[in-house]
Amino acid sequence: MFDTFLKFLFRGSIRHRALLASLHRIESNQNIIMASQTEAAAQIRALTAQIQKISAESSTTLQKVTDLQAVIDAGTGVSPELQAAVDELKAQIQVVDDLVPDVTPPAPTPTPEPAP
Repeated sequence: MFDTFLKFLFRGSIRHRALLASLHRIESNQNIIMASQTEAAAQIRALTAQIQKISAESSTTLQKVTDLQAVIDAGTGVSPELQAAVDELKAQIQVVDDLVPDVTPPAPTPTPEPAP
C-alpha cells in the first residue's frame, strides 16, 4: 500500500526508486532483527527449562539428604563412616547453595507524608 502511494506520488522518479530501495532495506533489516529475537527467545526458553530441571534435581537431592539424616537420627548407632559421608554431602550442598544468592523480598516503599 505504501509502495503504491509512493508510485503515485513520485511516478517513476529517481526519488521514487531511492525511496523504494530504502523501504526494502528497512523491511530486510526488520526481518533480520525479528529472526534474531526469535532465536534469542528460543535460547532463553531452553535455558529456562534447563534451570527448572536443575532446580527439581536439587530439591530431590536435598530431600534425600533430609530423609537420610532422619534415618540416622532415629537409628541406634551409626557408623562414623556413614555420618562422615552425610556430613560431607551436607557441606557440598551448602557450597552449591552459597553459589546462588538467596532471594530477598524488596524493601517496602515508604509512603510520602502529606504536605502540611
